[in-house]
Formats: sequence, structure tokens, C-alpha cells
Amino acid sequence: MNRRKRARLWTAVGMAALTALAACGGGGDSGDSGDDKAARPTPTPVVQPSDVPTAGAGEGGDADSPFTSGATPKSVAEGYALAWADEFLGEALGPDWAVRRVIAPNRACSPPDEGQTTVSGGFVRLAVTRDPAKVPNVTKACPDGQYLNAMIGTDNTKSFTYGIFAARIKFHAEQGAHGSFWMQPHPKGGADPTDAKDTGVEIDVSEYFGEGFDKSSLTSFIHFRPLGQKQIRSGGYVKNMDEVFGDELPSDDYHVYSVQWTPQEYIFRIDGKETFRTSQAVSGVPQYFILSLLSSDYEIPKITDDVLPLTMSVDWVRAWQK
Repeated sequence: MNRRKRARLWTAVGMAALTALAACGGGGDSGDSGDDKAARPTPTPVVQPSDVPTAGAGEGGDADSPFTSGATPKSVAEGYALAWADEFLGEALGPDWAVRRVIAPNRACSPPDEGQTTVSGGFVRLAVTRDPAKVPNVTKACPDGQYLNAMIGTDNTKSFTYGIFAARIKFHAEQGAHGSFWMQPHPKGGADPTDAKDTGVEIDVSEYFGEGFDKSSLTSFIHFRPLGQKQIRSGGYVKNMDEVFGDELPSDDYHVYSVQWTPQEYIFRIDGKETFRTSQAVSGVPQYFILSLLSSDYEIPKITDDVLPLTMSVDWVRAWQK
């Protein structure tokens, strides 16, 4: 039995826990969720020659073109130009990134910590570890222990409205945390709180809950709560995993996770293959990037010391615009 088939057998409390969390790196902080009934289904992708990285592009792809990096097919990328990129060179985060110290109510026992993000060899690595400063580590308030999470963002430096946004990621393997590449908005003054184009939304480009969490363990979501109305939650588990990954899992190797965001819709892709699209709650305001590896309260019991640190590695983050 290969790893992929074996992983599908590990389905305990995944779906129930995901619903309780509202299913995202930051979406769990935004309240209850509703089902997406308006999202258009995506047909099984047909891989075109242009989906394959060009000769000489290298393992990480060509930074000048979305399609050669695996972010989108060439036919889609026409007219887009690279607007910003971080290749995580050097030994520290570049000036566009900062540690986000947001502590959600459902993560009081696992706050973000600067020491959980490291840069080396052209990669940024985000980790979850047990907090060594908390003695005793297990308390009444944190009966499953106290941990340190990783979360960085471009909140104050780099934001974009519309474009193709991608990251090349190797996710963590074990359950106990969810790794995410997502975007949050910079709402404009005088915004209509019932209109996503005025207030922005949470765009969870890709989020992974560990091998065997439930179904594919990999999700994409849009979250928006109009003032005084039911939350709009569009998205779900990636369904065409076999076409995208074959017998591998998102934790086995690096893959390019992207969203093409236009004034009309969002289109999500993995290695250039479309996995989901929706025209619901389309943001019209600048949104910034977030990379995170977070342990929510329901996930912490799954962590054992022998798998620590949990680690998610990111090769690059890039933005293309017309």
C-alpha cells in the first residue's frame, strides 16, 4: 500500500475538527462558516505542454513567467509581468516580511514566535515546537501542552489588488498543525461592510492539515462575513489530488500553489492545474501575503514530541500583475 492510499485510511476526527475551526490559517478566527453552494465546479484538468516548466528553468522555475514556474498555463499568463518576488536568499527574512503576533482565541496555547521562522539555503522554514520557557508545560488552561507557532506577513510593505499570486511550498507531514499560504485585506476608508469589493476577504490559497487528516487534507477557501449577514465561505478540499500529485502527498516535495484573482473571480491552481474557482465575494482592495504554520487547540492533542519540530518549507513567493 503506497503512502497516498495509506494516508486515506487515517480519518478520525478531521472533518468535524475542520468545521469547528472554520478551516483556515486565519479563517478560524473569523467566526462560523456556511456551505458554498454557488461555486462553479471545475472539470478534471487536461495538462497542456505549456504547463510543463521550460527547459533551463531549473527546479524552482523561471521567475519571469508564471507558467514556467508552474503557477499557471502559458495561455492564462499572457499579459502578466512579475511585480514582486522573494526568493528567501541570505540568512534572515527580507524587509518585506515581519512576524505576525496575532493570537487567536482558539490558539491561546500556541502563539506565534519569532524563533520559529528561519531562513537558509534559499528557503524560509516555519516550525512548531514545544515552548521550552513554559514550566510546567502542561497546565489546566493548556492540558495538552504549550507550543510556539510560526506566522509571517507582508502587512505593512507589500499588498496587491488583482493578479496571479503563488508560492512554492513543501508542507509538513504530520498532523497537529495546518500550514497556509493566504492573503488578508487592507480595507479602504468608508467601505461598505456588506460588499467584499470594499472590505476585502480572506483568501486561503492553500492550506494543509497533515497526512491523513481527512479526504485530501488540502484545502482552498474564500472567507467573507458581510455585516449583519451569514458568512460566505467558498471552497473546500482539493478533489483532483491524483491528477495533481499522483502517488505523492503535499509533504513529499515542493509544489506551486497559486490563485489568479481578477475583478470577476478567483481561480486556484496547483502546479498550473486548476483545482477550484469561484465568483463569490471577490475582493477589490489591496491584500497582503501571509505564510503560517499554526496549531489550533483541537490540533495540539495530535502532536507528539517524537515528530517535533513540525516544519513547512517555502522556496519562494511571487506576484504577477497586468
